[in-house]
Amino acid sequence: MKKIAKKVRKTLDSLVEDGIFTFSSDLCGLCAIGSWFLVKKLREKGYNAELYISEAGNHVWCQVGKTVIDVTVTQFGHREKIYLGKSSPRCYYYKGQKVKWPKDFKCWDRYQSPLNRTNLKAIEERYKQI
Repeated sequence: MKKIAKKVRKTLDSLVEDGIFTFSSDLCGLCAIGSWFLVKKLREKGYNAELYISEAGNHVWCQVGKTVIDVTVTQFGHREKIYLGKSSPRCYYYKGQKVKWPKDFKCWDRYQSPLNRTNLKAIEERYKQI
């Protein structure tokens, strides 16, 4: 799981660095797209990965069982580029529920939404190159 998460994070970083995505370097705003892509890649490898959304509706992450995998954790000031571990009471942004696809993303900004096929295509193409 960690190897796939690292490759997804590297993919997102490279798209931001190259100016293809105009998000900040901490990847704030890329949580839904990045996490959706991570779920896709983990499922391809046989993991039972699920997409989760915070109670406030402002953060998305991947979960395999009780293990949280967040490829955009840097937006919360973390030094580690990926969080892989259990949710804890101190991590308010990991309190939520499974995504009700695609209902939970209908009100999201089009550029941040995993419903945006242009962004997903860019990630898929770059992922193959890394």
